[in-house]
Amino acid sequence: MSDGIVIIGSGFAARQLVKNIRKQDPNIPLTLIAADSMDEYNKPDLSHVVSRGQNADDLTLQTAGEFAEQYNLRLFPHTWVSDIDAEQHLVKSQDREWRYDKLVLA
Repeated sequence: MSDGIVIIGSGFAARQLVKNIRKQDPNIPLTLIAADSMDEYNKPDLSHVVSRGQNADDLTLQTAGEFAEQYNLRLFPHTWVSDIDAEQHLVKSQDREWRYDKLVLA
């Protein structure tokens, strides 16, 4: 069984990569790891949060959970990568490890 692709990051590039991978292969294991919540929002709209009396939740276009369900992937939000062992094909955080066939920093 394939260890699949691990993507570190959750911004526009990571999301576009997931969408394009899924067009080519709907079954390859995909894992996203990122230090943030992984919710999608339009970053330029952040400047309007204060002026319009909004909060960050008002800007969310798609939650991480919705994205994971739509594209069949495993998400690890609020996770800091502490080490990448390229020889062993291993990504490490403080409390877990992920094996990969391919690794993308997005």
